[in-house]
Amino acid sequence: MTTDIGYAHASGKTVHTIPEAFQETLTLRPGQVALRTVGGTRQFTWREYGERVRSIAAGLAALGVGRGDAVGIMLTNRPEFNLVDTAALHLGATPFSIYNTSSPEQIAHLFTNAENAVVITEPAFLDVVRGAGVELEHIVLVEGSAAGTLTLAEVEAAPLADFDFDAAWQAVQPDDVATLIYTSGTTGPSKGVELTHRNVVAQIVGLVEGPLTVGLDDRSVSYLPAAHVADRISGHCANLFTGVQMTCVPDPREIAAALPDARPTAFFGVPRVWQKIKAGIDAKLATEASPVKKALANWAIGVGAQARARRPGRHRPRCPARCAAQAGRRAGAVEAAARVGLRRTAGGCLRRRGDPARDPGIPAGPGLHRHRGVGHVRDQRCRHLHAAGQAQAGYRRHPDPRARGAPGRGRGAAGTWCHRHPRLPQDAREDRRGHRRRRLAAHR
Repeated sequence: MTTDIGYAHASGKTVHTIPEAFQETLTLRPGQVALRTVGGTRQFTWREYGERVRSIAAGLAALGVGRGDAVGIMLTNRPEFNLVDTAALHLGATPFSIYNTSSPEQIAHLFTNAENAVVITEPAFLDVVRGAGVELEHIVLVEGSAAGTLTLAEVEAAPLADFDFDAAWQAVQPDDVATLIYTSGTTGPSKGVELTHRNVVAQIVGLVEGPLTVGLDDRSVSYLPAAHVADRISGHCANLFTGVQMTCVPDPREIAAALPDARPTAFFGVPRVWQKIKAGIDAKLATEASPVKKALANWAIGVGAQARARRPGRHRPRCPARCAAQAGRRAGAVEAAARVGLRRTAGGCLRRRGDPARDPGIPAGPGLHRHRGVGHVRDQRCRHLHAAGQAQAGYRRHPDPRARGAPGRGRGAAGTWCHRHPRLPQDAREDRRGHRRRRLAAHR
């Protein structure tokens, strides 16, 4: 017995197939950009996306593509991939992608296994597709033209007569095969893994209820190979289900340069991608001329490393109040450092401790405190962040216990914050630099 899995769409309807999710998504914000290229030179709104899917589906139907038929796609990460793949899914067909680095022999194996009669590609891959030696009924080019091929525009201009688009996608069932994922072939010839619409819906449900909480106001990028299940699910299908804006990056080596343009709010990467990004950051930091920028970047990297080292299971978690306090100080650190123009040595330390009387670059007054590290620089706004963070973490302000006689357990010093738990007392003490600093005692 198969469990009926549905995706609770933002429209309020529960969907069970990819076409159903797409049709719901495009009704929410039809004028919003759904697909774009780097730089925004080409972009498609959800309304335009739906219109193109409708016309391409009708054209593919005229070529004989129907429910259960495989359709090969060998394209870079470009909007045309999303258009033709989604159109084939609305026919109940099974589109599958081919790695752009595949050899003719590898492509021959895929075509023989999938038994596809149609392949959609671009001029750069035409020779390798033909070199596979597998007889195909139709080769469709998304751009350009060549003898013995059709253009995507020609396919759209010749739709199947009396084609019922709505009836076609509504006939798609959750157990229909949505795509084939061909494995790496490290244990022999690549295997075509059949993923049904039900499988895809389950994956999307697991993502949006877990690590990938995205929606219509979010942005993402598509740069991993579409033949890999990672991009097909977290990129292409997440776009169809959640409405996240997708920027297509045709060359994965250009992903770092594309990020400032795409400004993604969600980013997925395999370990090797993160390693390359880190290597690029390290190389840029090594040649950074500004000591301020270099010091701030190194500080941010250090904070990240400390947070990773303190994750559960490695060290005892720190008290939430201290975390909130440090988060407030660090939030104001970058702004304060940039605003007052801190002077630093190559090692990132302050040249002086920050006495306003000796350093005219520092505004006088109690609002700004400078210590040896930029992580301790804070201004008046950080105090509000501190209080807000503590309030959200379940802390409350206690009155001065000395005004009421003997302090009780769990009571703090005058006007300070402490946890409701009675075993978390708070004390205040003078540090070596004469600043009054409040610290929570460790858990007893």
